[in-house]
Amino acid sequence: MCQDYSDNQEELAAMTLKTKRLLVKLNATDYADTIQKEKIWREMFGSIGNNVLIASDVKIYTATHSTKVSERTAQNWDENSGISFCNTFAQPVIIEDNVWIGGGSIILPNVTIGKNSVIGAGSIVTRSIPSNCVAVGNPCRVIKYVENE
Repeated sequence: MCQDYSDNQEELAAMTLKTKRLLVKLNATDYADTIQKEKIWREMFGSIGNNVLIASDVKIYTATHSTKVSERTAQNWDENSGISFCNTFAQPVIIEDNVWIGGGSIILPNVTIGKNSVIGAGSIVTRSIPSNCVAVGNPCRVIKYVENE
């Protein structure tokens, strides 16, 4: 479920510009206007459930690159070509219903955070987190399961 943007720099540039504009709109939205903030979040990510709490300074990354030099760099790259020398891929981040993500957390690509879960402040989520749990740390790991109605 990985989308390669290395051959379509125009699409990647358009997505980046749209996201930057949405971020400006989000930052200009009144703190108490949760309905508008939710609409903007959904337009940016699409895969955010209902009743999700995202604290301040949370970073959600969907772009990634290969760790192999031959795969992450464009072959025969020319700096005057107008294309990036780095091959970028997009992977999903899915945040299910009733999730709370603590401040300063980082969510990396290709991660799902299950329903009713809590991510502790400052956590770095490198792999999927199951439903109904509290997970913390670097890397983020489950420390307990919780019962939810």
